[in-house]
Amino acid sequence: TPAPRYGHTSVVYRDCMYVYGGTIISYNKAGVKNEITNELWRLNFTSMVWTPLSSSNQTLSTTGHVSELVPGGRMIVLLGHSRDQFALSSTREYLIEEDTWIYPLVSSPNAYQFVDSASAYSPLYNLIFVYGGYSPKVNSLNPHLYAYHADSHSWTSLPTNSFSAAVYQHTMVLINDSYLLVNGGLKAKDGKCGYSSTFLYDLKCGTWHILDTDSQTLFEARQGHTLTALSSGSVVLFGGYNQAILFNDLLQLNLYNLPSLLNTSTCVDKISCQQHSCVNCVTASNCEWYDTSCQPSSNTSTLNSLPKGLSNSSID
Repeated sequence: TPAPRYGHTSVVYRDCMYVYGGTIISYNKAGVKNEITNELWRLNFTSMVWTPLSSSNQTLSTTGHVSELVPGGRMIVLLGHSRDQFALSSTREYLIEEDTWIYPLVSSPNAYQFVDSASAYSPLYNLIFVYGGYSPKVNSLNPHLYAYHADSHSWTSLPTNSFSAAVYQHTMVLINDSYLLVNGGLKAKDGKCGYSSTFLYDLKCGTWHILDTDSQTLFEARQGHTLTALSSGSVVLFGGYNQAILFNDLLQLNLYNLPSLLNTSTCVDKISCQQHSCVNCVTASNCEWYDTSCQPSSNTSTLNSLPKGLSNSSID
């Protein structure tokens, strides 16, 4: 059974869960000891038996990273930090069927060195979206949203004009392959200033939307919590903490009729444009080549206040 830990990640593949890395907590006469680990554990849901995988010796000790499962049984690990490096820019991939780690060559790796970011994978775009985090290298918070291309092993910076909510230790979830919902986290490097705000990023339009103040009141400032998107159009939040306060509440945010509320019918799909090469961009509808990348013909992004029409509740 794995020792108590935090800062780890997990993915589910077929009938097993794979837990990787994190910081293990141990106690001795000298006090509390925190050790970053490279352990990889597998939990079989049928037998409920934990198995340590020896292939973990092939990879780095990592904590504060993000992990996402992509097609082909590949667990992609991004960012985080290790015992020897304040921040990691290398991409690690665990091939589950082969029980093997590989290190693909990634373009522009040094630009992306954050810890305690949040991620979500989109099967529609085959992209891993990464938002926020703390950069030890420059001692600052990251206010940007990035997309990692799982097959080309490259990064893209997404438009976030007029939006600068730099946070870390927050949570993010993908809704209907169309929206990213970001909640909570910390907005100060000293770890004492929690964020209660909730934002939506429209993937098609490339626009941020802030939820109305009624929704903000329900979600108290916290970090270390979880968000789960339901097929009904709701998002469920559980737990977390804020300094000395531990939460065990279960909250639900209903996000019905988002397309009509956000008025996205006239948007150009920014992400689809950004995946075109120069040659394909010229012939693509509503796209044009700008500087070094393919962008929508009207490349603008704003922060909008989300209209009334969302509801939230506490689940007993």
